[in-house]
Amino acid sequence: MKKTLTLAAILALFGCTGRAYSQLTMIDLKTTALDANGKPELHLLLTGIKGPTTSLRIKTDTATYDFTWSSKTSTEDVWIAVGQWNSLTLQLTYAAGGRDTVTMAKVETKKQ
Repeated sequence: MKKTLTLAAILALFGCTGRAYSQLTMIDLKTTALDANGKPELHLLLTGIKGPTTSLRIKTDTATYDFTWSSKTSTEDVWIAVGQWNSLTLQLTYAAGGRDTVTMAKVETKKQ
């Protein structure tokens, strides 16, 4: 219970909500960087990666991006320009054949 509350507090701090399945978590690190085409970049911190990976899929409201992606660490930074989005689902495929999925939705904050 304490881990769930800590994760929720971290996600709220960064202006997003995430729901983790298994141990994989994703945090939007908020950046103002733009790619070469002027699209806003998304900087994600992935933690809880359980083993060597073979592919990464990022799906937003408007597009799906599939990558061959090899990682052997439990934590990774991912930078990608996905344009505007309201919900984002990230799926990792492991070399052993399993998958982990995490979904994040933007949280709009009102200025006072």
